[in-house]
Formats: sequence, structure tokens, C-alpha cells
Amino acid sequence: MVVRFIKRLFRRRDQKSDRTQKRDLGQQPRPIQLVIGLDFGTSFSKVVIGEERVRYAVSFKQAENSQSSLFVPSALCVLPDNTCQLDTDSKKGTIHDNLKLPLINRDFSFDIRVRATAFIALLLKYSRSWLEQSHGSTYVDRKIEWLVNVGLPTDSFDDEELKSVYLSIIRDAWYLSELADEISMCLVEDFVRQGGVRSTSSQRLPTHLGLPEDRFHAFPEFLAHLAGYVGTPRRREGLHTTIDIGGGTLDFAVFNVVTHKNDSDTISIFARLVEPLGVRNLIKRRLSSTCSTTRNEYSPFEDLPSDKEFLARFELSESQMKDVDGKFLKRVRTVITKTLRHTKIERHPTAPQWHNPNDESYGEAIPSFYCGGGALSEFYGNFLEGYSHPNPPFSLESLELPVPNNLDPQAMAPSEFARLAVAYGLAIDPFNMIEYQRATEIEDKNTIVSNQLFKDRFIGKEQV
Repeated sequence: MVVRFIKRLFRRRDQKSDRTQKRDLGQQPRPIQLVIGLDFGTSFSKVVIGEERVRYAVSFKQAENSQSSLFVPSALCVLPDNTCQLDTDSKKGTIHDNLKLPLINRDFSFDIRVRATAFIALLLKYSRSWLEQSHGSTYVDRKIEWLVNVGLPTDSFDDEELKSVYLSIIRDAWYLSELADEISMCLVEDFVRQGGVRSTSSQRLPTHLGLPEDRFHAFPEFLAHLAGYVGTPRRREGLHTTIDIGGGTLDFAVFNVVTHKNDSDTISIFARLVEPLGVRNLIKRRLSSTCSTTRNEYSPFEDLPSDKEFLARFELSESQMKDVDGKFLKRVRTVITKTLRHTKIERHPTAPQWHNPNDESYGEAIPSFYCGGGALSEFYGNFLEGYSHPNPPFSLESLELPVPNNLDPQAMAPSEFARLAVAYGLAIDPFNMIEYQRATEIEDKNTIVSNQLFKDRFIGKEQV
């Protein structure tokens, strides 16, 4: 059924090709590789398209109800006629906004996969259309060879099943984005139900559409974020951390940078985790403690208001919010501190960043990258500021990435680029991605202490 439906769509398209590749049929087009860096976020998604000389940040000004030119809400709007669009206006249709977290939580059910596939198909279709309209003349005589890189949450790139599901969704979304002028839920549901592009039936689909499997790759998000740092004169050797605070999760990694004689770098990942401690979860806990009638008016795509604004808007008392925030902060602090302690005792005990209890001196601050929309808020900002002091004995030094010279547009603040950095880092030939060593490939330095402190490496139910 899906094959017949797709073939009807295919005939309706009159076999028209991508307009960015129009050319004189008598000339042999010169190939050029374009890489789509896709940062599929809980609240917002970002796309950067890169080639050797430049990387374009896709602008979403033309998308429906977009709040930012560089970020699009990770929401799927299904209109009454069953077609889909990028929008968050519930008056137009049914909004599905919880697209990524179920996948992280290993919910690979049919509906979850369908919604994610439909959303990413829209995102890919929009991005190619934007490139055509904004820079089509640059590539009019070129044969575009597309690659797609997607970011994986830090705690999941050892998870081959999740990685496989992610890549399967991206491949199906790409095929559908090329196939249909409009993405409908019926089309996506039928396609996914039949097994997508890897199914036996899909072999009878138009073969000139889609991309080979080796054109799709998945990389840890935090590695992509470091693309503007590692391999440049600004980078330092030794321990680093990244703390990415998004809509749903807090993504934390501790890693070591080693520079080789040929000036190349290797990243050793000492510890990593993803916890449901992002902005949405904080807001949910705050709102659960109030009976205010305005609590249902909060949009998951809003920036986190200041504490003062939140109290006034949702009729929350200071004592209520202090109690909620205190418990939430305890969880965040426990996760970060225990992970750093695990690194200190079991991974790299001789690092100069550690506190020396023998002479009561403190070590060097660990260079750290704070990214994600949550890191810019008052709540998380004040928490992270506390780590700039050597008490507790893990001190973090905030580093800010400058806007790269090869990014178009250049006119953005470093804080804005921090939210775009993952997509920027992914928009690169996958064979040139930063070399890294997984945590599972690194042996603990102190196995005796490691076994003794095994329980201390995890958060118990009583702390959740």
C-alpha cells in the first residue's frame, strides 16, 4: 500500500529535481560535498550546512511562529487535513512537542518514531529549501553530494541500539523529505509501518531518492560543541568539562585533551552522563507546588524567567520556590560532584586540578564550557557561578567560544553561538571529526578504590 501511495506522489512530482542543481545538460557538473549538521534538541533544534570554505546557519524566520532566526521549536503541528508543519500554534492543529526525550528514555514505540521522523523530514526539507533560496546561485552548476551528521546525547553514544534508531529515523526522514511536496502523518505512518527505507518493500521505491547508508553519521553532541576549540591555538591540554543544560536534560562530560607532536588532538572521555535536570523539569517541579490558574499558560519553548518574574507570574511564594529549587539543586550538585570525584579517584588522580588535603591547597580550575539555553538563565547561571570558587574542592573556569570566522552569518553574540555550536561542529566531513576515546575503553587507575566506591558513582532512588 505504501509503495503504491509513494509512487503516486512520485508521478505527481513529475520527476522534478532539486533546483539548486539545475544546469546545462551538455556540461558535466562539478561535485561538491555539503554536510548538514543537525542538532535535534528537546526544546529547540538547529541546523548548519557546511562545506570546505563556509558553514551556513539555517535561518528559520520563514517557519511558522518561529521565535528565533537560528532556532526552531522541536514541535510538530498536525493540521486538520493531516499535513504537518513546523509550528507551535495549537489553534491551527494538534501540537506534538515531546519528540526527543522518549527516545533518550528508550521509548522506540511506533508513535514516537513517526512523530520524530515527520518533524525531522520537515526540518531537512526546510533546510534544503532555505539553502536554495539564500545561496542557490552559488551551487547552480554543482552536483551536491549530501551528508548528514546528527548529535547524540553524551550518555548514549555507547548505546548502539539508540544510535541505530536515531540513524534509522534520520534516513527515513531524508527519503520522505525528498519524496513528497508535503509531509502528512498518513504518509509517514505508512512508511514507518512498512519498515522505512531499509525494508524489503522499499526496494521497489524510486531508487534515485534517498542517500546511501554511509552518508548518515551520529556523534556525541559535546564533541561537536568542541570543534571550535580543539585543534586551535586556544585549546589547553588536560582536564575539561562541558555542561549542556537544555530543555529536558543536563548533559555533563569530563574529558582530557592530549596534543600530539603533529599538532593533532585526542579526547579521552573520563566520565559522562545525561540526567533529566533541564529547564522543563525545573519548571514542572516549580509549577506543581502552586495552584495558580496561570500555570497552564507556560510554554515549553519560553526562556526560563528570572526568579522574580517567575514568582510574580505564577503566584508562587518565595518559601515554596526555595524549597523546590533547593531539592532540585541538590540533585544537580550531586550529579556533577560525584562525577568529578569519580574522575579524581578512578580516572586521573594526578591531575593538577584536584584539591590537596595534605596542605589544604586547591588545584587549578578546570576549563569548562557551559552551553544550552538553560545555562543563560538566572537559576542555572547562579549555580554554575558557585563552581568558580574553590569550595567545594572542584573549581570550574567558564570558557566562551568565539564566533568562527567561517560561519555565515557572523553577526551574533558568543552566547548565541554557544547554542548553535553543536550544529556548527556537526557540519563537517565525518572523517574529519575529532578523534576520541570512549569511557568504556579506558581502564580505571585505582581498581581497589573503584570497587569500594562503586555505589558512590550512582544516584540512588532516595535522591531522585
